[in-house]
Amino acid sequence: VISQVYGGGGNSGAPYQNDFIEIYNRGPTPQSLAGWSVQYSDATAMTWAVTPLTSVTLQPGQYYLVKEASSGAVGALLPTADATGTINLSATTGKVALVNATTAPVGVTVLDFVFYGPTTNCVEGGGQAPAGSNTTAVSRMNEGCTDTNSNNADFATAAPNPRNTASTFHTLPTCTITAASCVVAGSTGNTASVPDAGGGATYTWILTNATITAGDGTSSIVYTAGASGSVGLSVTVAELTGCSITCSTSVPTDITVSTNGGDRLECIGQQTCPLGGNTPPVGGSGLWTVDSGGPGTFTNASSGTSNFTPTSGPRIVLQW
Repeated sequence: VISQVYGGGGNSGAPYQNDFIEIYNRGPTPQSLAGWSVQYSDATAMTWAVTPLTSVTLQPGQYYLVKEASSGAVGALLPTADATGTINLSATTGKVALVNATTAPVGVTVLDFVFYGPTTNCVEGGGQAPAGSNTTAVSRMNEGCTDTNSNNADFATAAPNPRNTASTFHTLPTCTITAASCVVAGSTGNTASVPDAGGGATYTWILTNATITAGDGTSSIVYTAGASGSVGLSVTVAELTGCSITCSTSVPTDITVSTNGGDRLECIGQQTCPLGGNTPPVGGSGLWTVDSGGPGTFTNASSGTSNFTPTSGPRIVLQW
């Protein structure tokens, strides 16, 4: 999204010599800006000036600074810009677009619009963003996170605060999944969780080879594992202000198939797997061996309930 617009660069009382447009990645995944541009049009004009962006991949929570024209020598230099153009933005009213193309006029490729000042001939949502000035920028609230698709609700005026790709990232929610290192195929009651992100946060879980049985939409879920293969756990955590981050993990499952009085077990991944060999007949004995795949260690190869820890993988078949 466009997180900041400043058009007073170099004017009387300006804190910075150049106009600038700031972009922010409020989403949960990295985003390439290759082939994108920012575009500007005066409040009532229908023509657009274009500044291409560089081929940077913007990380979640990262800012990107576009330096534009100057109206004089008043004010400090901007931080090092990530892209540079020659557009002379109005300090008080105008239209700015983030576009995934470098040609004007803008059209279906528009990713974000900011219409600032009451005289612009376009509106997003309930109204325009407030007018800027020589000393104030039009800034997206909550450090760039808020996006309700209504300019008048999402923006406020504030002292210009230009941030580039080297600036401190906005702190995103903590997203580290806590789950068992290995689960039994088809088992129920397995749990996974992420740290609570506070009031108003949302949690969107996506599982592969598993089904959520409780807690969907919360920071802690209960799930049933699938019949074979690994369980994939992914969750997107979005804080109240709207910024979000995604984390994922994979949990190996064991698969036991009883044939001809013996067991074969497949351990996927490089996590310790609990084994469950058949009980030998009275007076008999059993032994675990690696049937195929990488090596590993047994806690007790002569015990049907031994654990096995692979030293390489990712797919190992054991024979009891």
